[in-house]
Amino acid sequence: MLSSFNVYHSYLECLEPLCDAERGRLFTALLEYSISGTTHALRGNERFVFPFMRNQIDRDKAAYEEKCAALSRNGRKGAMAKIKADEQRAAQRLTAENTPELKDIAEYCKEMKLHVNPEAFYNYYQISDWTDSSGKKVLNWKQKLLTWENNGLSKNEKASEPEFKISAVTLADLEELKRGLKLI
Repeated sequence: MLSSFNVYHSYLECLEPLCDAERGRLFTALLEYSISGTTHALRGNERFVFPFMRNQIDRDKAAYEEKCAALSRNGRKGAMAKIKADEQRAAQRLTAENTPELKDIAEYCKEMKLHVNPEAFYNYYQISDWTDSSGKKVLNWKQKLLTWENNGLSKNEKASEPEFKISAVTLADLEELKRGLKLI
């Protein structure tokens, strides 16, 4: 709702023949109309000028409401575009930076002199679509690899356990393993 209305210089010509009392009643009637939309019966010459000015108030109010609606639409459109762009950047960051290949993991293990089995690490996270045991997306695979090293999930400490090589794994096997991982 507008808290004011415009009084145009062109009104001066219409107000000239009116006396001060008629001008006062006209101005009061315009204020009441702009606030509540109600009109009162005018008794003097101001009743001839009022409809012209009332119509201008209506046009100004309609133009203001359309401008507010357009600004709201554009603001919403801009906000949605920003949200979508942020989501796309986040998705790209998650997929591009955080899903290494087996060779990347092997190189990092070699570089850092880690005792983690790169293939086991890769298979573990690849099956779970690079999410951790709590279902959160892996943001830093190198950090996860160091955690494996620190938690003793390395070749040397697991030497007594036989290493299983996965060969000819079916999609059903992977889905079953994935369901099992989500239970942990």
